[in-house]
Amino acid sequence: MSIPTSWLLCKRKKLWHMTVVNGIHNHELDTELEGHLVAGRLKPEETLLVNEMTKNLVPPRNIISTLKERDSENTMSSKQCYNARYRYFLCTSFPTVLVMDSTYKTNKYNMPLFEIVGFTSTERTYNVGFAWLTNEKEDNFIWALQQLRSLVRNEGSLPKVILTDRDTALMNAVGQVFPTSAAMVCRVHVEKNVGSKIKEIVKVRQGEEVKQEIVWENLEKAFMHLLYSDTIDVYGDRLMEFRELCKKWPRLLRYIEETVLDTDKEKVVCAWVDKHMHMGNYTTNRVESAHGVLKKSLTDSSGDLVKGWEAIHHMLGLQFTEVQTQFGQSMSVEEHRYRNVILYSLLPFKVSRAALDYIYQEAKRVDNVGMDSKKCGCLMRVNYGLPCACLIAKKLRHNQPIRVDEVYIHWKRMCFNVEEGASSSTVSKAPVIGNFTPTLSQIVELDHMPKCMHPFIEDIVDVEGDGYCGFRAIALATKNNEADFELVRLSMQREMTLHKSMYVSMFDGEDRWKYIYEALFRAPRQRTSLRKTVAPQDKWFTFPDMGHIVATIFERVVVQLSKHGVGACETFFLLRGYPPPNPSSKVICLGALANHFVLVKLKEGCPIPKTNAQWK
Repeated sequence: MSIPTSWLLCKRKKLWHMTVVNGIHNHELDTELEGHLVAGRLKPEETLLVNEMTKNLVPPRNIISTLKERDSENTMSSKQCYNARYRYFLCTSFPTVLVMDSTYKTNKYNMPLFEIVGFTSTERTYNVGFAWLTNEKEDNFIWALQQLRSLVRNEGSLPKVILTDRDTALMNAVGQVFPTSAAMVCRVHVEKNVGSKIKEIVKVRQGEEVKQEIVWENLEKAFMHLLYSDTIDVYGDRLMEFRELCKKWPRLLRYIEETVLDTDKEKVVCAWVDKHMHMGNYTTNRVESAHGVLKKSLTDSSGDLVKGWEAIHHMLGLQFTEVQTQFGQSMSVEEHRYRNVILYSLLPFKVSRAALDYIYQEAKRVDNVGMDSKKCGCLMRVNYGLPCACLIAKKLRHNQPIRVDEVYIHWKRMCFNVEEGASSSTVSKAPVIGNFTPTLSQIVELDHMPKCMHPFIEDIVDVEGDGYCGFRAIALATKNNEADFELVRLSMQREMTLHKSMYVSMFDGEDRWKYIYEALFRAPRQRTSLRKTVAPQDKWFTFPDMGHIVATIFERVVVQLSKHGVGACETFFLLRGYPPPNPSSKVICLGALANHFVLVKLKEGCPIPKTNAQWK
């Protein structure tokens, strides 16, 4: 924006008037707006389009091209596009807990900056959104939160907990825009407010035995003790004790009850807040720290909004790099204390290092609580979504590992997810838009399928080639997440154990049954690079041995497609129960390449190969 040399602003009768003293610009006007961050901001409808195209894996360069085709005057830069995608991905991947607060002295207009943050599976704080508000009134907060709500595409991505300070307008706005989210109030703000009120009201006369500072300290400790009540019954007992302690100062007791205990106890007392998955966030420290990081980027507290906007974009670029770095560390570095320990054997590289640290610390409680759930309290499971001490004790007693499905999905995400419950590796490389148009890699995969089946293939989705690709493809087809392949293997172990005699008969002997059964147990880790491990061949998924097992477990028809020389094209049905009403709509189809499996999505009503000879 170009500004004339001199403007005069004056305030008369509560209204601002502007008089142009010199309307001549002191420089030539810009002919183009490219590069100006404010001019490149997205309109609401453009934001929706960017989010939708991002969900469909459209690259940023194509997003920008589409925006410019729709609006020739659009001046969005590639950096702005990346930042918009980054905020969308993080917000939809890690929405469990959001922390909100306003900060000041960020611009020369004295407008408060409303900041919203969350945190990733590595405990790294990230920014969800910013909003400069004319004032901190309820309608302004509602508008800002509605913009945040527009980023959420499904109910599963709504925040479980929203943490704020005791700003009444903000608390009311949160209740209106996010009625299903649990609201919490910063415990530090509450304690400071009560502490200040204690010093203001409680006065001890000279000559009394107890000093004034000791009385203040005892009252503050008693109040904190009340806030940390772990059950409603304990809270009731401690409340009576606190009232007895405050009987000399009824004005103090009335203030605390009217402003905290009667109105906000469900948002600050442990007996209530520990029923929610707040992941250890009782205060707004995260957003307070984010304020400090932002102000370091601003450098000038008297700049205009354009400078603030530029500083925020620069900060988000650095933040993106830090988040990616921590993801990479969790996916490539295994700490020594977890190696060769059965309890953690399934978790490294599948959950974040932060989650492993929490589990490690929780395991230290096992000696004290054992398998007694009452002693345990199970707060780690409820508040963090991680195994608690009593569950860990059971695992140790039976020498079993913690399963990946026993860890809340927040801790398993170590990339920017596109959809709820799906990781980046489980999303098709070529989204289905109308007819199937294979990419270059899919053309190679398609070449391994019989030509007669090509017209009936909707999509081919690759999975990680770590030796468990067959199990990964089945997990992707049944659970929409290839990372859950260990659950598939566990289900197959259970099926083969419960119905051993049936499978021994089908495999013509116990030796073959034993070989297949042992293939379902994880092999010792063999590292071939920093990020990739490969299972030995005797642990691979194999046809026809495992086809009927999978079909029986998931009650779905299983199909193998391949060319002659790699494997046979066969269909596997359930060994027990009834076939599905419409078999073609419930097909798990695996494409067998050379030493690799991919998931093949078939059209409904497609033909299927001949039945495997073992099915009788």
